[in-house]
Amino acid sequence: MRELGPGVTSEDVAELQSLLERHARLKDDFVLSSGLHSKFYFDSKPVTLSPDGNALVGRILERVVSAVGAEAVGGLQIGAIPIADAISRESFETGSHIPAFVVRDEKKGHGTKEKIAASYSIRDRERGIRAGTRVAIVDDVVTTGDSIQGAIDAVKASGCVVVAVVALVTRPEANAAQVLGAKYDYISLFDCDIEGNLTLSARVQEIIGTAVA
Repeated sequence: MRELGPGVTSEDVAELQSLLERHARLKDDFVLSSGLHSKFYFDSKPVTLSPDGNALVGRILERVVSAVGAEAVGGLQIGAIPIADAISRESFETGSHIPAFVVRDEKKGHGTKEKIAASYSIRDRERGIRAGTRVAIVDDVVTTGDSIQGAIDAVKASGCVVVAVVALVTRPEANAAQVLGAKYDYISLFDCDIEGNLTLSARVQEIIGTAVA
């Protein structure tokens, strides 16, 4: 076991990869939300909603989000919710205190009618998201980047500064990393090939310390 950064070990990364490959990767004939066909599909929720998977996601990605200087973390419902929550909870343990937020698919038609649901700190303006807040946008699986763009547009409309776009898994079909990377600091925890095999991205290896053997 090697420590890759404060509180993150090579075993943490290997265990999360194993959980995703065993419980999130499905093999069959699928049509993706982009309309593309694929022999595999990643449904991250069985992992990100599990106690051990959620803890690992938070432990690893909190270091990534902290490293880019984000002051808040969130994304579009529902895939981003457990990821942002895991990062925020871990940030309490590390002392970085990064509140979470959720971008709704549609603006509420009642009550506050808010498009973005954020922690209580948005009310007292001490922390949370507001004009000038440096935010990291997260998502579970990115193919074309169209879905995550909705979250980016919403926080930018609120005056926030997007310091990074972070994916749990990036699929290979549509060059999302290149498209989003041309405009933002795009960071994928795991990249996958056309067979659905995962590898820890070089960028995350760089951020959390050293390459994983």
